[in-house]
Amino acid sequence: MNMNKQLQDLYEELLSKYTLPTQEPPAAFPFLLYIDDEEAFEDKDVVKVMFFGQEFSGKDWYHYDYRKSVCDNMELYQTFFKSITGSKNKRGLGNGMNILIERISKKFPNKSFRFVWNDIVKLYKTGEDDIISPQYYNTVGKEFAKDIIRGELDIIKPDIIIFLSGPTYDDKLQDIFGDILFETLPDYKREDKTGDWERRDEKWGDFPEKALAKVHLSDFPDVRFAFRSYHPAAHKNHYPYYFTIRDEINL
Repeated sequence: MNMNKQLQDLYEELLSKYTLPTQEPPAAFPFLLYIDDEEAFEDKDVVKVMFFGQEFSGKDWYHYDYRKSVCDNMELYQTFFKSITGSKNKRGLGNGMNILIERISKKFPNKSFRFVWNDIVKLYKTGEDDIISPQYYNTVGKEFAKDIIRGELDIIKPDIIIFLSGPTYDDKLQDIFGDILFETLPDYKREDKTGDWERRDEKWGDFPEKALAKVHLSDFPDVRFAFRSYHPAAHKNHYPYYFTIRDEINL
């Protein structure tokens, strides 16, 4: 069975299991994935990288419609993903992910990579504030996210997970992934000769855990590397963290 059909079956099962409000307001819409190049994702030699953001906020690109089939709604993801990885997206979400895509790919020129963006909170609503309430997250959204994300990981089987969700979402990571361990990473001095900010042997010390950490996911032993750092839209200098993520990956 191909990957998108497996995802479709997962989504249909969970949308039947969870009774989500479908009328606005207060409708709750699921953020569903779609794999554009299934054959490449299923190639055993391809390195699959899954990024996680916080909560979906991009309804100009992706607007779930309960009047349409699950399959039709899944295909909306293609427009969303292309919009954040497109050449014009140099700020915010696309900027942070594109930096990592470019640098990781450049470090391993003989490897083939495929990338997918996901979110920790898998439900959103419409209106000026598209984030579901804490009360709705605690009663429905938490278990929905746990079921759907664990199912997605079982199907896609990422080799690398990069959580660009920041430390304020660590409690939600625990909700979904269970027992996780954060490990601090060394902060090396760097010099920029070619735009790659190559690290030197000398260290400043360790990064604060809230800024950057290696993540150990005991329930997902097949994930080779996992990291957590700030969301690209946060007002911080992310480059030291993102370049360190690149350096810590060894394939």
